[in-house]
Amino acid sequence: MLHSQRSFMLATIMALCLTACAPLELSSPSSSNRASTISLRATAPQPMLKRKLTPFEQTLMRKPGDLHGSQFTENKLQARLATMKRTQSADATFRQLLQWLHEDYRRLVMETANFSTDINPTTQQPANTIILEKPTHFAILLDASGSMAEKVNASTKMQSAKKAISTFVSNLPPAATISLRVYGHKGTSQATDKALSCRSTEAIVPASTYNATRFSQALDAIKPSGWTPIAASLAAVEKDVPPQAEEVHLYLISDGEETCGGNPVQLMSQLRQSTMRPHVHVIGFRIDDAGQKALKQMAEAGMGTFTYVDSGEELDRFLRAEHQRLMREWLHWGQKNGSEALRMRQQKMSELDRLLMRWKSTADREMNRMKLALRYLEQTGYPPTQREKLKQLIQERSDQFDAYLTETRRSLQAAIQKSGWEAWSDIWDEGAHQMRKAMEN
Repeated sequence: MLHSQRSFMLATIMALCLTACAPLELSSPSSSNRASTISLRATAPQPMLKRKLTPFEQTLMRKPGDLHGSQFTENKLQARLATMKRTQSADATFRQLLQWLHEDYRRLVMETANFSTDINPTTQQPANTIILEKPTHFAILLDASGSMAEKVNASTKMQSAKKAISTFVSNLPPAATISLRVYGHKGTSQATDKALSCRSTEAIVPASTYNATRFSQALDAIKPSGWTPIAASLAAVEKDVPPQAEEVHLYLISDGEETCGGNPVQLMSQLRQSTMRPHVHVIGFRIDDAGQKALKQMAEAGMGTFTYVDSGEELDRFLRAEHQRLMREWLHWGQKNGSEALRMRQQKMSELDRLLMRWKSTADREMNRMKLALRYLEQTGYPPTQREKLKQLIQERSDQFDAYLTETRRSLQAAIQKSGWEAWSDIWDEGAHQMRKAMEN
């Protein structure tokens, strides 16, 4: 709730920003009530508000009486009543009491007119793909050693790997960054080229968001040729990760173990302990038992997973399954934001309750002081006919407040409920839609 002057100023600024919003209509208490016809209109200029004020609200925007709030004492009131002519009309007496006792409702009116019922969960809703709550980078390390030219069924290992990787990256979140690093792509698998080949590791797609043409051209240019410098590739991969990435997924695809004398297990352990802390996924492509053992040890050092695939189809299925695992981020997104929408709805309800309690407390204070004045007048010779009429006017004003607060509660609660359920429904509809798309890919 807004209890301070600073908060009051912030509410005014927000009101200026929201003037273009569609107004929330509040019906006002009946204009036939006599109290409304004799209440004074606002004398202070009205600020820009989110919606038009009701007639009753307009009457409450007047300057408060000089005996409002803490300015009031019973002795001050009695002293003024003692000088009041007992022959004046009840209407004149009521107006006089309002001039003295009218509470300061201006802030309450502004807060009510500007009360936002909008419910917008904080996590951005994605447009057409999965949402990643953190800036995420996908680093792909691809073996380009000579053995990747081996045929499995109708395609070479390299051809199958290129196809699977291409499908995988095309379905990643648009906001994610991706890098593709190859190793062993220079020289040949001959001993004379070993030094050259073991130094060969290159980010042929530097970190960037997905670009189909760039990725396709980079994949097409890869020719399997040399040795297998896995450790050298791992030593260089940190350079591929943009500094803003808060989460890194590292996919290493190889059809063999390290052949350049490096220690990929140690390198993977160091990566896991670095600030990068990647989620490691090691894929062994039709690899022998010794190679499987070496790659498993590497995956364990990175606290990651090792997967053996026997063909291009299996590799494609693995990466598709991996994509679907990532797409389940939608489920978490829906759960988080759906719960957030319901929490925000309850929070709005609580804010409204607190606002209405302040309204009631302020209106009750004014009414109680009006009734105190009436009792004093009764004891000091105020004519019975005038007394009954004044009592009626005070009751009509009390009824106006009751009607206004009842309608305010009804209207704003309905708007909060509508906004909350619409936000919740939109979240789950979008989540379900994207989950269906994920399963279709």
